[in-house]
Amino acid sequence: MRIAIHIEKFTENFPDEKSFLVQLIGHMVHLSPQTEFILITGKAQGEKIIVEKNITKARVAPVTNNTLVRKAWLNIKLPVLLKKYNADIFISDEYCSLKTKIPQLLLITDHRVLIQQRSIERKHTSYKRIPPKFLKKAKTVICFSDFVKKEIENKYGKDINDLKMIPVAVEEIFIPLDETKKNEIKQDLTAGSEYFIYSGALNAKECLDLIKAFSIFKKMQQSNMKLVLADRITSSSKKLIESLKTYKYRDAVIIKNVASNHELANLLGAAYASVLPSNDGSGIQILQAIRCGAPIISVNSAIAYEIAGNSALFFKENDYSDMTAQMMQIYKDEDLRKDLIEKAKKFAMNNNIDRSAKLLWHVIEDALK
Repeated sequence: MRIAIHIEKFTENFPDEKSFLVQLIGHMVHLSPQTEFILITGKAQGEKIIVEKNITKARVAPVTNNTLVRKAWLNIKLPVLLKKYNADIFISDEYCSLKTKIPQLLLITDHRVLIQQRSIERKHTSYKRIPPKFLKKAKTVICFSDFVKKEIENKYGKDINDLKMIPVAVEEIFIPLDETKKNEIKQDLTAGSEYFIYSGALNAKECLDLIKAFSIFKKMQQSNMKLVLADRITSSSKKLIESLKTYKYRDAVIIKNVASNHELANLLGAAYASVLPSNDGSGIQILQAIRCGAPIISVNSAIAYEIAGNSALFFKENDYSDMTAQMMQIYKDEDLRKDLIEKAKKFAMNNNIDRSAKLLWHVIEDALK
């Protein structure tokens, strides 16, 4: 069997929603040594992604946003490529080819790609809308939450051949730390102070409400609590970094350049609480924090509640005063914090990357029947 896979912008150990797919597929490849996998990557991508003997990497020019070029890629070049490698099935997180006859699986990691582009907030315009024709063409559409599954069923259910839900999962490196390790990390990062952590895009729009909420928290508490903003620093981070130079509590805010998920797991494991001011669309950030034993303070959303349930505190979207209230609550009530950590353990137990990989493999087998 030959399985061709294209995950846009393959990344290595990078804390975003794509890393879940890389880990999921990596586990599936490892569990299926007799199967040949063809990873379709950009010419400068995927050098160290999923290094297994049963992997062949087909490097192609990146798919552009130009409508005509993209259409030519999907309906002419991609079918030729799949035929060249004699692929039995094609898996993608972004598109389907309307011209190939082999079965195709379409992965939906984020419900925002189902929304009409004009209704997506400006900060989310990087999310390309998945056309209904791709949903119809796919032999099976796979999503990673019950909420997204219901959204798809309500809007496109009658036009989809098959729809499956596989639970979102994270790597086993996301685990609680012992007190010695926590203290080492805090000593190195904050000179021993407790800290709230945000593990998401380091840009001014995403972080603005959190910084406002933290300002009120610091003003009211006068504590030595720190705020750590953790992600890989990119060119889009410059505006945020520049704005912090005039921020009143700038000495209490630490921007941490995160190089790997292993480093992120340590930062989450030592945190007093994880604060998530925006919905990342997949719930990965919440699940990573839960598995590390970090209490969750999250924007209220269907996906967030599905993953964290009553093991988290929720605040209203775009309401930084409500966010502050939840930060104050968990800071003042240590019993509440401990209770949230204990409840989170039950949710974490249900999460397993190997289980999710095996479920994906069963979907592939069913699609080939």
